[in-house]
Amino acid sequence: MKPKKFLAFVTAATMITANSISPMPDKFVNLPVFNANAADIVASGECGAEGNNVIWQLDSEGTLTVSGTGEMKPWETITDIPWYADYATSINKIIIENGVTNISFGSFYGCKSLTSVKIPDSVTDIGVSAFAGCIKLTSIELPKSIENIGNSAFENCGSLSSVILPDGIKEIGEKTFMNCKSLTDVSFPESIS
Repeated sequence: MKPKKFLAFVTAATMITANSISPMPDKFVNLPVFNANAADIVASGECGAEGNNVIWQLDSEGTLTVSGTGEMKPWETITDIPWYADYATSINKIIIENGVTNISFGSFYGCKSLTSVKIPDSVTDIGVSAFAGCIKLTSIELPKSIENIGNSAFENCGSLSSVILPDGIKEIGEKTFMNCKSLTDVSFPESIS
């Protein structure tokens, strides 16, 4: 193809392409913006045996996260638990992060909206009445690291229908599952003394 004919062909092709493209609209359409922000933190504090070795945060969606390293504070009474008075009934999910080694006495007592609990392999002990009165809790899977469950740990958890106890567990306290009226499935491993 000769240079002049080639140039005429390219020019014609460009004009056809340019005429087939739709013009830009005069106004832009405002589309909704979706933010994937995390829930807002509504309360937080220390809950460790050594003060700030373990901390807690409650978000606006009702998730209580306990994180850090080592033991939780050994509460003397339920009212000493920092989230109990103001937030216990609004907690619907508990996440205990890896590094925390126990769930102390009464920690989640009376969390009446609680439906979900995540316990990591670092936890070895669940204290007396730790989850007592959590009436909406339906199931709980305990990690293989759990060795001891204190008295009345799940007492009055009326919706609790399934519990998986790990093989390495050594001791289950008295009245641990008392008044768990929906509980139909518990298997006790041979490791229990």
